[in-house]
Amino acid sequence: MRPYLTIYKTLLHLNLSALVAYRANFISNIISSISWGVFSIVSIVLLTSKTTVIYGWKREEILLLTTTYSVLIGLFHTLFSKNFERFSRMILYGRLDSILLKPIDSQFLISLWIVNYASLTRIILGIGLTFYFLHQLNIVLSPFIVVSYILITAMSLILLYSIWFIVATLTIWFPRLSNIVEFM
Repeated sequence: MRPYLTIYKTLLHLNLSALVAYRANFISNIISSISWGVFSIVSIVLLTSKTTVIYGWKREEILLLTTTYSVLIGLFHTLFSKNFERFSRMILYGRLDSILLKPIDSQFLISLWIVNYASLTRIILGIGLTFYFLHQLNIVLSPFIVVSYILITAMSLILLYSIWFIVATLTIWFPRLSNIVEFM
């Protein structure tokens, strides 16, 4: 376990170095991430502008669900989505062997090589809006609710990762499906 933490710490440092080298790309990714977060909130507000209840869900409850989704997708994009794009490119160009021959778990290297720091803004925006909508709904936070929320979000992240990984591994047998990651 200790070598993996050391390697991951090194990968985080390398990703931070790349971020400093390509600052304009980082800023445009932050703007894009914030835009998607705001777009999801605005779309729900527009869809519920004529009514306050949809199938028993109040507008604030739908917005709370949307902000939770924003946190989940922000976590996924921060940790995994760029890695799945890289994985499909590696298979398409025949570079997967270099990962498979390294003396470390290949799934670890494939899944955690790139960290997208720009998606952290979506997580922060989602958490802030989650607290705002919790206040709007007068939901009192207890330790049980917080732990349950974190566990459900973690399980959702694991499920989302698993589905993406299954779909991405299809490119091993069918290399022409390299665009399937963009489809996901």
